[in-house]
Amino acid sequence: MKLIISEKPSTAQTIAHVVGAREKIYGEGKEFCYKGNDYYVVNARGHLYGMGLPQDYGYSKSYVLDELPIFPEFRILPENENNEALRSLISHLLSLDEVDEVICATDAGREGELIFRHIYNANNCKNLSSGYGQTQ
Repeated sequence: MKLIISEKPSTAQTIAHVVGAREKIYGEGKEFCYKGNDYYVVNARGHLYGMGLPQDYGYSKSYVLDELPIFPEFRILPENENNEALRSLISHLLSLDEVDEVICATDAGREGELIFRHIYNANNCKNLSSGYGQTQ
């Protein structure tokens, strides 16, 4: 099966309609994805992961002159606790044995690419074929 990750719920709904994924599969709470016709379609609803703040790397919350410059070992970290159920749903879909391809359907441009890459990398996707035509 193919997993399509879009950026917005409205885009996921449109894509699901086009590919014939009409069944709603619910995760935790109100979060759901569409399934059907050999596709799962889910939306990211914006940034689910980010690079974190200085305090996430052991630095002070406010800048302290003695700590500057800051050169952390960057990690991809979850953003916004309100999105935990959506992150769990997407992680579950990415871990399914039946999912053998992940397709990026986020907005065109650097921000959409970043949203997809953060999701892809945060879930340690290495053996899945991505929608960019390359295998990591």
